[in-house]
Amino acid sequence: MKTYQLRGESLAWAVLTALGKPAYVSKNKRVITAPYGTFNHRKGLPYFEPQYRGSQGLALIWKYKIAIEPWDSCYRWRAHINNEVEAFGDNPVEAAMKALVKHKLGDEVEIPKGLQ
Repeated sequence: MKTYQLRGESLAWAVLTALGKPAYVSKNKRVITAPYGTFNHRKGLPYFEPQYRGSQGLALIWKYKIAIEPWDSCYRWRAHINNEVEAFGDNPVEAAMKALVKHKLGDEVEIPKGLQ
């Protein structure tokens, strides 16, 4: 799948892969950080959703020094790392996560069929 096409769960999968961390898919097709059935149900599922959860996405933006700026009048955002890798998204965090994936993995990423 092309990096610019990543959204939602496929983007979360790609970000974990780019970080070199294991990614798993839950029964309800959400990306989690531990194999299904190995987590504590009382604490909830270990969902990984950096594009929706500020604490996950913003931490990566700071760590990798991803610059983000409004791009055009269509409410799109541009993110770049060291002015070398750029990516676009519908919101600032989505653009930043795509830039991170592109920086680490390139223009194409292998995504499980159920998340495409």
